[in-house]
Amino acid sequence: MGRSHRSPAHRHLAPSATVSRGGKIDVHMYLLEQTDVAYMVAYSDYPNTVVQGRTPDIILDGARDGAVANAQGKLLRELIISLDGHEGRELHIETVGGKATIKARIFIVGRRLYQMMVLTPEEETFSTNVNKFLDSFTLQHPKPKTQPPKP
Repeated sequence: MGRSHRSPAHRHLAPSATVSRGGKIDVHMYLLEQTDVAYMVAYSDYPNTVVQGRTPDIILDGARDGAVANAQGKLLRELIISLDGHEGRELHIETVGGKATIKARIFIVGRRLYQMMVLTPEEETFSTNVNKFLDSFTLQHPKPKTQPPKP
């Protein structure tokens, strides 16, 4: 499964690695920075050792905790959401000092974690542009193979 995301312009950052209990995980990130707002889409493919024996909830809990820790922030709100039947979370994170807020959506699709985040000044967290960006993320499903009719 691929992903599709519409954005006027972006830059791809070189993959970075994060270390988890299950080993090294590469994070592929796309970022658009504007005056007061940063838009980010990222994906990571977890090794089997990370996902084996873990439910999507456990994996999403770890991703949530990592997002809050990376922002050195505080989790303000968490919603359970889904995308095309795949489990996810919407997170509202206050950054250090409360000057900015991150609104994020994360989804686990098989071994892949998708993350969309918007960093804004606190008063813009719920702007229509933030929601428009987050709502624009879709999964691209391969078309089902059709079998010729049996005679």
